Amino acid sequence: MGMGMGMGMGMPMGMGMGGPGPRPQPDGCTVVVHNLPFEAGWQELKDHFRAAGDVVRAEVASGPDRRSKGFGSVTFRSQADANNAVATLHDSELAKLPGRKLAVRIGTPV
Repeated sequence: MGMGMGMGMGMPMGMGMGGPGPRPQPDGCTVVVHNLPFEAGWQELKDHFRAAGDVVRAEVASGPDRRSKGFGSVTFRSQADANNAVATLHDSELAKLPGRKLAVRIGTPV
């Protein structure tokens, strides 16, 4: 398995509080975000990444205990928006939870 469970509700990752959302997007539309504050949820992630473009979905990976694993993903409507996120938000900090510089790269949804 190794997929984790969304919010501990017996649902596959990606079916938790972030909603089902449209999937899949073309390759290159998703960024993976590492070094998230453990208190950060999908809404803080989505709010922060809206500065880079049209966000379709944001997810924060969590373990079976429902605690954050400190990384997540953001899917954009276009590859250009995802590339803009890497260029402009790598090494940024979440406004509501400052203190950790985010590592942002093109990847696949969590």
